[in-house]
Amino acid sequence: LMMDLDTMFEFKTDALLGYLTACPSMLGNSLHINVTAHLPKLGQEEDNLKRLCSVRGISVRKLQEGEDMFHLWNQQSLSITEHQTLKDFATAASNIVQLEGNTTKRIKK
Repeated sequence: LMMDLDTMFEFKTDALLGYLTACPSMLGNSLHINVTAHLPKLGQEEDNLKRLCSVRGISVRKLQEGEDMFHLWNQQSLSITEHQTLKDFATAASNIVQLEGNTTKRIKK
């Protein structure tokens, strides 16, 4: 199959690096920022947390069942600079942490 594909297509190669490929998830500035956060209150309603993160441009995944630790990372890196990616992520992630703090304060009252 590879020999047939090689005759049909011209794959980009480099004498030193070999075949050149690209990962679609790394298009754009390829800056991937991630944070691990302890979100016990927001994590109780995982679907709501995913929605809160999604509208802020963050992806979220629970690290292990039974724990309140979540992995947050940026969704966008295409058509924006590294600086803008970092700025947007920092704003969004701090907003999520602030929401967690506000939720904890409301419950304690």
